[in-house]
Amino acid sequence: MLHLSSTDIAAVNAISRTLSAPLDFDGLDAWRAAANRQLRELIGSDSAGFLLATSHELPMFSEDHPPAVLRQFLELPPPPLSDGTPIWQRMIEMGATSLATAYGDELPDYLGSAYYNDYAHPGGAVDTLAVSVRIDPVHGCPHPVASIHLWNDRHRERAFGEREIGLVSLLLPALQAGVDGWLRFGSQGTTLLRMLDDLGQAVLACDVEGRVTHETPALSRMLEQDPAADCVRRMMALVARRVATGDVAGTAANSTDLRTGMASYRMHACRYRGGPNGEPLVLVAVQRAPEAGRSRSQLFSQFGLTPGESRVAQLLADGARNAAIAAELGISEHTARRHTERILSKLGAHSRAEAAARLAR
Repeated sequence: MLHLSSTDIAAVNAISRTLSAPLDFDGLDAWRAAANRQLRELIGSDSAGFLLATSHELPMFSEDHPPAVLRQFLELPPPPLSDGTPIWQRMIEMGATSLATAYGDELPDYLGSAYYNDYAHPGGAVDTLAVSVRIDPVHGCPHPVASIHLWNDRHRERAFGEREIGLVSLLLPALQAGVDGWLRFGSQGTTLLRMLDDLGQAVLACDVEGRVTHETPALSRMLEQDPAADCVRRMMALVARRVATGDVAGTAANSTDLRTGMASYRMHACRYRGGPNGEPLVLVAVQRAPEAGRSRSQLFSQFGLTPGESRVAQLLADGARNAAIAAELGISEHTARRHTERILSKLGAHSRAEAAARLAR
């Protein structure tokens, strides 16, 4: 188990705030520089680099290594595993890992490779720790991974181990949110808020207290058919408040899933300092999964379910238990159980599983 001191907690929260707020900085490299410095201090590494390949900036950014070395980072990838798996793929699967842990039993082969002896070792990467997140293909980035690498330029008595891996793993949600935020909004700069309506994305802009300052037409259209639209907006505002406070270390506060009776939603949030009057904002983008299952009108016509029973039936079809149904619909667990019993009777089902199967047909 990872034990954190008060100093560790403060440092991890500070780095989470930095990673969650790329638009608080004057450009991509300023954000990456701040994150590198904070992580290098947290881990005590000799150097740090931030990989995020865009069409404009150098993919790997570091203040500790010359651009000529950094340009080779993607051109000279580390050797793959013996089964042909690229090592970056293994690292993204692990999220946070040292290179030694990623290679496992094949580490001696890596240490004997031309890559290590001709590039990594001379370049100051004797020991490597990395935290990595996937990039959505929709962004069109030339490399599918964003990652922060921490390097030691010499062999130390203690290599990067479980504690260091545990510390950087706490930053995964913030890194994912920050990367998503930059790729969605970073290129818009200070004109972002005025351009939100033209982006065609479902976005809610909130102040640091979680009060809504702007809702894009795309979000309004997305939610207009969902009876639980207000619940979705409340959750988006809650995500905004959590990101604004910066106390997101080790949580999914800035990347949250929500399921209503009609659809599933995924929310991503990041901070932005360029409000209309210079005030900070939190931007929460939401994606909606395709609607599944029968509509409430179909449930009514086919099985004679009431509106209340139809809402419960849609959750029942997704495998929800009474407690989850009650929490989702704001009713008591007793009421949820009574609705479920009536639904089973009307469907002629003898179990929840049988009812769910009939509802899914």
